[in-house]
Amino acid sequence: MWRNLKKPIMHHNTGKYQQEFQEKDLEIFEAVAGEVLLKLGYSLHSNAHQHNDTTNSMELLSSENISLYKDLNAALKKETLQKAKPSDLENRRAQEKIIADIKSRALVFQ
Repeated sequence: MWRNLKKPIMHHNTGKYQQEFQEKDLEIFEAVAGEVLLKLGYSLHSNAHQHNDTTNSMELLSSENISLYKDLNAALKKETLQKAKPSDLENRRAQEKIIADIKSRALVFQ
């Protein structure tokens, strides 16, 4: 889980998401983050970020589908944690503490 963080940056290691995403994962990701990706200079592979009648982004991001995505995400996280090495879990605990601290600070500003 953490092994690549300890290695130097692999400059040839780009675009892996195109092979690793399954089914509609890329469209879902671009529907959610497409505008930000464009502002950061990334190219997109679908029109899902446009949220109009010519794309299926509205269907991809329906409340019913979002509920399914949350369930799938929870199952995948559980499976990953069950397979993780103890040292990876220790690293994750430290990361989760940092995230919890950031979230608690964000609540103060709302």
